[in-house]
Amino acid sequence: MWQKKDIVNEFQRLGKRITKQRMVILDVILEQNWTDCKEVYYEAVQRDSTVGLSTVYRTIRMLEEMGVLKRVYQYVFTDETGVRADGENEVIAPEFHGKNGLRQTEKEKEKCCSFSAS
Repeated sequence: MWQKKDIVNEFQRLGKRITKQRMVILDVILEQNWTDCKEVYYEAVQRDSTVGLSTVYRTIRMLEEMGVLKRVYQYVFTDETGVRADGENEVIAPEFHGKNGLRQTEKEKEKCCSFSAS
């Protein structure tokens, strides 16, 4: 499991800027109280109103490229009445992320992202 100081060191090694917004986003992710990108954004913006949704997505993509996070998808199928049927599960989540349930719904098929630490 990656520690904050290791991630910051990797940012520096790769020549990535260590901004206040990225540090807020990283803190939110490491606290493991989220299930998808928007939840990371909502929590981060409460801590720092200058954090933008695109900054969250870019930071998460960087963390994926570094191997800190991996993307996992979850698919749920429903019948014509909306009742859930058996489906396949995949989720995006950091290893330090314990939540991996569904958080969004669509009628036919749902696909949602979460994170898992590598």
